[in-house]
Amino acid sequence: MGKSNTNVAAVIAITSTQFTELSALGLLDAKAERGQGEKRGALITWCIKHGVNTANHSGSGAKRSLSTEQVKLFKTDTLIHRLSDEAQALYLMGGKQAAGRVALDTDGSTYTEKGVAKDFRFYDQKLNAVLKEIQNGIEGRKVKAARIAAGGNGTRDLVTFINDEGGKMFKRTYKDENINLPEGNDVEGLQTLIKGLIKYVGGTIPVIKD
Repeated sequence: MGKSNTNVAAVIAITSTQFTELSALGLLDAKAERGQGEKRGALITWCIKHGVNTANHSGSGAKRSLSTEQVKLFKTDTLIHRLSDEAQALYLMGGKQAAGRVALDTDGSTYTEKGVAKDFRFYDQKLNAVLKEIQNGIEGRKVKAARIAAGGNGTRDLVTFINDEGGKMFKRTYKDENINLPEGNDVEGLQTLIKGLIKYVGGTIPVIKD
């Protein structure tokens, strides 16, 4: 019997009504993000209430609830509003038509400090990252609720806090641009310090993927 190549995530989908509600909340979140506001709380609350996951999550084992087509629509119709007008126009061309083109980001640049072109692939990865960020928010909310249910106050102890937030900081040293450190200090030194702190509390150093 041959091995099936069916992608489970591609055949599972939320209902059309759920997708409409998710998109409406996602649009508020996208517009707030571009305007430096904060609307994600309502989006995360809705996802938890309806058992919807926006991305796979290795830590919890959660699987994405949206079909491949729903993910595509959520990005092109909703999350895209996080991007600059120029980037939106480029993204809507699709990967094939946009090949070889770049678009201004919200900071007015078309290349990262490392020389990476801000092209269709760049913006697609940016929108995929948003799906993961939302899922991280969902998982974080669930963990907090579990702490409270177990008789705690929902607040992480210091060691857990350092491990969790240290890991995030470590990842950002590889992802963020324009890290303005005092003269004489560099990003490599910062990475070493954060790694040392995480190790000191017995935490796990995140794996950085290219």
